[in-house]
Amino acid sequence: MKISKNSFSKLLSLALVFLLAFTAVVPAMALPVEKQKPLTITIKNNEGLPEMKTEQFTAYQLFTGTPQKSEGAPEPNPNQTENEWNAENWNNYTLADIEWGVNIKGSELLNGLKSGGITKAEWPGFFSPEGENIIQKYLETNNLGTAADLAAFLVGQSNAFLQQFSRFVMEGSETGAKGSGFKDGEGTKSQLTNDASDPSEDESTIEVTDAGYYLIVENGTHTSADAVSEYILAVLGDQVINLKVSVPTLEKNIVSGGKLLKGDSVGVSDTVTYQITGTLPKNFADFASYKYSFHDTLGKGLTFTEDKGNMEVTVTVNKEDGTALTYQIDKNDDTGYQVTSSTDADKTLVEIAFGDLIKLNGKQIKPTTKPDSEPIPFSEAKSYDKGGVTVTVKYDVTVNSNAVIGKDGNSNSVYLEYSNDLNHSDSMAQTKAREVKVYSFALDLTKTAADKAISANGLPGAGFVLSKKIGEDTYYAQFTDIKDGGSVTERRLTGWVKQGTSGGEVNVNGLIDTYKSSKKKWNNASDTDKADPASEVSRNLTAAETALSAYLLKSGNEGKIPLISGIDADKYILSEVIIPDGYNKMDDIEFTVEAKTQTDALDGAEAAPQLVSLSASTSAERPDVKFETGNVENGQIKGVLQNQKAPFLPFTGGIGTMIFYILGVSLIAGAVIYLAISFKKRKKAKDNA
Repeated sequence: MKISKNSFSKLLSLALVFLLAFTAVVPAMALPVEKQKPLTITIKNNEGLPEMKTEQFTAYQLFTGTPQKSEGAPEPNPNQTENEWNAENWNNYTLADIEWGVNIKGSELLNGLKSGGITKAEWPGFFSPEGENIIQKYLETNNLGTAADLAAFLVGQSNAFLQQFSRFVMEGSETGAKGSGFKDGEGTKSQLTNDASDPSEDESTIEVTDAGYYLIVENGTHTSADAVSEYILAVLGDQVINLKVSVPTLEKNIVSGGKLLKGDSVGVSDTVTYQITGTLPKNFADFASYKYSFHDTLGKGLTFTEDKGNMEVTVTVNKEDGTALTYQIDKNDDTGYQVTSSTDADKTLVEIAFGDLIKLNGKQIKPTTKPDSEPIPFSEAKSYDKGGVTVTVKYDVTVNSNAVIGKDGNSNSVYLEYSNDLNHSDSMAQTKAREVKVYSFALDLTKTAADKAISANGLPGAGFVLSKKIGEDTYYAQFTDIKDGGSVTERRLTGWVKQGTSGGEVNVNGLIDTYKSSKKKWNNASDTDKADPASEVSRNLTAAETALSAYLLKSGNEGKIPLISGIDADKYILSEVIIPDGYNKMDDIEFTVEAKTQTDALDGAEAAPQLVSLSASTSAERPDVKFETGNVENGQIKGVLQNQKAPFLPFTGGIGTMIFYILGVSLIAGAVIYLAISFKKRKKAKDNA
């Protein structure tokens, strides 16, 4: 069966690279070591990878040769069988008499490598950091005419070079352009020999007939968030390959009260702080360039304002010795990150992109964890293999008046896009999206009276303001009207203003006093002035109510107060400032809104938040205030506020009035008689003295 060059290209569809360097080629120092045949290459899976598949890997023979013991190597253990060569043993051997393998076009490959068609743009791994063509430099003093010459050249080359060579074998040609570097015919495909319930325990095996150097390629059966593997290794006996894979991981959280949360409650105008954390793969430093981008999607209730300067980006290197260095990364820097955003009616898209994280390796950065130290090159990231490198983005958004009320919440989801192929700089993969949510709520209140049923007999004409304490200061809620057919059905929170008279503050208490004074004057005015909107008392009342309207919650027909939406789980004070005629003012209502979210496992690793309960309660027993259990679906809490009928003195007409007169005269007369008797007694006592 022939393999087309397109088929070979597909073998490099994903990116996770573990490269074993070539064994040094030295002259034979002993007689050839005969090996049993066939030789077995065992490939073991790794935690975090999907399950292995049959024929997932293919081995292509690049070179053949005769195993020879290296100079100074210990003698083989006489008690071991020929096929029990472990890594410690076979590393003491090399291949002599190297010839081209059965799967390679040797002369064409050499011609392609030596041609002038290799450019840095197409084959960056063949060039040094200074931009010099490594192959051409080698040819200045060395030959590349045989399989042995090529094997000797490959010894000691960097991982990036060997990965580029693997790609060139697969795709190169005499001109350095795309083409097949293989002879017609297939390599040897793997078989799944241990299909474990735990994918990390899966094993595949490949049986090859001869010792030699093999290129082992993954056939693209892993998911796009995973990796192709390319290996070049010497097979002198049975070999075991442990997939040392590492793909980036991603986590997103809400930063609240010093905790990292998946779900939280918020009110309109609140600030929400998000934190995104991504890791880098263990083979990060082997890439010639490494793209890395967070793609964030914010719901319509969340406003991203990047120019606030509230974004903080850091890279942390966790060193092998357990210490960590954190670097502050700059925006709009060639070695930093870029931010782009776009907004439509339903969402805002934000991208935080690193064009090339590798460039940080040469950057002198002062770590924030050691601010008094000298700048340290980011090349400390080379310590990644026993520690790790994480990229953290922290930024703020504002909850706006489009906030979704109820269980659907205001979503923020993110996925990570990253380079996934050492050989193809434009090859990208992405993680699964991670989602967090913030929730907002509403109050559905009805005003009634203790002497009336909660029905169509609700009590209109009452007015309230909503406030809360932040420290020692009082903040009043501001609202805007949401109308349906001309009627106000909802009062949507737009923000909170501090009570006061300084800049940025509003004297809401003064507005309330002005309204009350204007209403009192209007009540005492003539019927003509009341009916005339142009009269002074009418104009003053209208102006006072307009000034207060942004804060006022009024009960209308049937005692309904328009839905109060956009509030948080917090402590509040509801104060009655307009009392219906004939009723007493309610005491201030101090109450608390509470909400709970639950995080369920998502894909066994992350969590998706869910709103599971909602309630409100007064701070003390209040028979005149009744809250129902909140509705999780729509995020609303129903409540009833009751006024008491105002007391009054009994009045029974003329008879009643006369009784008061008689009682008053009797009391006065009694007092006069008492004083006269007392005066006479004192005078008589004085005369007899």
